[in-house]
Amino acid sequence: MKIVSSKEMAIIDSRAQSEYVIPGSILMENAGVAAVEKLVAKVWRNALPDGSFVFLAGKGNNAGDAFVMARRFSILGKQDICIILALGEIKQDSDAERNLSACIKMGIPVLDIAASKKAAFSTIESCTVLFDGLFGTGLKNRLSKDIVKLLQFVNKCSCIRMAIDIPSGLYDGYTPDQTMFLADMTLTMELPKECLYLPCARPLCGEILTVPVGFPEELTAADEIKGHLLLDHDIFELVPELPLHAYKKTRGHALVFAGSPGTTGAAVLAATAAGRSGAGLVTICTDEASYPIIASQCISIMTARNNDREIDFFLKNKKYTALCAGPGMGIQENTRNIIKRLVRLPVPKVIDADGISILAEIRKTGSITMNNTAILTPHPGECAHLLGCSVEELLVNPLPQLASLARELAAVIVLKAHISIIMSPDSRYWVYDHMNPGLGTGGTGDVLAGIITGLLAQKIPPLEAACAGVLIHGKIGMRAYEEMGWFLAEDLLPYISAAACINERNELWQ
Repeated sequence: MKIVSSKEMAIIDSRAQSEYVIPGSILMENAGVAAVEKLVAKVWRNALPDGSFVFLAGKGNNAGDAFVMARRFSILGKQDICIILALGEIKQDSDAERNLSACIKMGIPVLDIAASKKAAFSTIESCTVLFDGLFGTGLKNRLSKDIVKLLQFVNKCSCIRMAIDIPSGLYDGYTPDQTMFLADMTLTMELPKECLYLPCARPLCGEILTVPVGFPEELTAADEIKGHLLLDHDIFELVPELPLHAYKKTRGHALVFAGSPGTTGAAVLAATAAGRSGAGLVTICTDEASYPIIASQCISIMTARNNDREIDFFLKNKKYTALCAGPGMGIQENTRNIIKRLVRLPVPKVIDADGISILAEIRKTGSITMNNTAILTPHPGECAHLLGCSVEELLVNPLPQLASLARELAAVIVLKAHISIIMSPDSRYWVYDHMNPGLGTGGTGDVLAGIITGLLAQKIPPLEAACAGVLIHGKIGMRAYEEMGWFLAEDLLPYISAAACINERNELWQ
């Protein structure tokens, strides 16, 4: 599914009306009716909640969607409904104005907040469900002081808060210092909006449900739209089913450069994840001091020393199909030399953790390209180090900076956070919305690096391997969190085996 900016959504809307001759009134009706149907069937299980429904309305099409929803709920038998106009009178002879008139004819009360402020605030304070129809994707600037005060008030109310399309106050230029409607749920129309998945804004949007409106697929799936929302069913397009005659040599050999004294666990986590995600053979290359510790923990995984002689053996004889470099390696001089050598190799690779820190040092001294063979998997701190900015600056809107970095390095970038973003060198990007606090524990990034490496070893292209790895990691993280509560990174390893074995019988992905 595509993700669009506000500008892209406006273009789709305009073209639907001008080129496909779909009246705006029909699109508005479709949006409001479909939103109500999704709420009733999927969220409330065909039983409307008790108490009052209040619709907070602005002046534009977002208000029009709210009026359609109010009318539809009334038809379904909901009697305690009120509309509150927060921005004054609706534009005459508009689709929104006609839908408001229909609501009035049906006996739905309407309050103008300017004329009846006390009554309006009292109605909001006592409602069960509050629908936000103030501003949609048309908002381009900060809110006025009066609207900020209104949102600060409603955000403190104990009602269920539902945003229509996007929470008011949120827009493509949103920053964390601005006030926005604090939503328990967002009903976004037709396509998810880019601003909903800004890392700084995502926690304020609640659960996000996409509501079909009826735009032509030629517009909503157009190639020029660069953003995608990564969904479970995408796994079948990303990872091919292995043939029944596959064996260890055809499933690939993952070479994992990882571990140092005190962080040997990172090497074992990454290598085990690579094997459990499908690689036929896995070898850990580590330093002399760590070698006996790691070797004693490995049974199916082979071990080697990362001295020049053994590295030369693997690299010259091509005893591998994919590399992973960085987990727990440290940033000592020997590690720097190894990373500098590996990043320039024309083979599929994952650069993670300390490897990214060393890559940041390399980048400071000159340009470097990885010829579309590498995947970088930084967390926000590592990514900010690469970019030379603060974490706070990065998380306001990472997309432009990630696009620039991926293009410069000719590498896929996976920014792993509560919202994961996979950026390709051609500026296409995928967003994975998982919001799982269980994954916020040491070592889970090593597991992700290993999963992606295991997929690369099977000759899955880097972009597809990155997206599939993020999906698998998210799936097992949620499953572990649901079954165990708080978990350790090593607890994820057994879950990988079922999640990464992709076939039509795999119930995990149905």
